[in-house]
Amino acid sequence: MSSAGSSVSWRSAVGFPGILGTVAFFLYVGWNVRWLVQGRIPPREGNGSIAFLWNPFTLPFCALLIFTAGEIAWKRARRRRLVLSHTLALAWPVLLLAAWITKLAMGPRWW
Repeated sequence: MSSAGSSVSWRSAVGFPGILGTVAFFLYVGWNVRWLVQGRIPPREGNGSIAFLWNPFTLPFCALLIFTAGEIAWKRARRRRLVLSHTLALAWPVLLLAAWITKLAMGPRWW
């Protein structure tokens, strides 16, 4: 039995999160459109301090996303290979790990 037919290529493994993210995005947009078609605003609490406690890493994640998008746009404009720098590639898992540790340290009330 050949292992080539049963293995998952690196490209297909990387493509799966993109497909999953795209599906999730369209489901989210559809959910919002459903509310708007009914003439109602989708439910939102709007309490910023409580929202920050639920996810205190929102701003760092947004900042990292902006830097990542900027680097990709810069490389694309200069027709360079679209690969993240070592710093950004390392920043994503480090920030995610820090967010998880912080969330666990905050206690079950904020899970």
